[in-house]
Amino acid sequence: MATTTDNHAFANLNAIGEDVPPDVPVPLDVWARELDPTTKEPTGYLRRRRWRTYREAFRDLHNALDRIDCPKCGWSDKQEVGVHCKPCPKCGEETEGFLDEYFSPGHDYPRGAENQPIGNFWRIICYAVTGGSEGHYVHVEIVRERGEDANRIDCLALGKTFRGWDHAWAMAKRCAELLGV
Repeated sequence: MATTTDNHAFANLNAIGEDVPPDVPVPLDVWARELDPTTKEPTGYLRRRRWRTYREAFRDLHNALDRIDCPKCGWSDKQEVGVHCKPCPKCGEETEGFLDEYFSPGHDYPRGAENQPIGNFWRIICYAVTGGSEGHYVHVEIVRERGEDANRIDCLALGKTFRGWDHAWAMAKRCAELLGV
């Protein structure tokens, strides 16, 4: 998994120098092997080619959450609309799904920004809060680090659930796992 700190890039390589596939299901950037300009052979370095857009990251996060899973046998399938639990077709155990109300793209970045690259950030935060009148909300936010954008927070996704506080926290935890935070 490639990560950055203070504008220095690090990536995991195996014993023979090949890229290790990212262990983050929803990456926020795209990396590629650096080639020597004369020999066109891999140099052993990786370089970030681009940041993914808000739309790309949200789509992958939504698709990863939009599943129904069996905790007993590991069966998994795309979640049917309006169905957040049902008996597993393989073992009969009750399945679990995360999305029950909505999970939408961020609402507070400027119109058209969904096609903009995410860019450098300080932290990704995922948390749950009790709604003002009903249910619970799950926030997935990007906190900016430097310059004029320092401490600005962009909402990548906002979800709502009526399945209680524990489910909202489990959803926030799963988002954090998927994003590698």
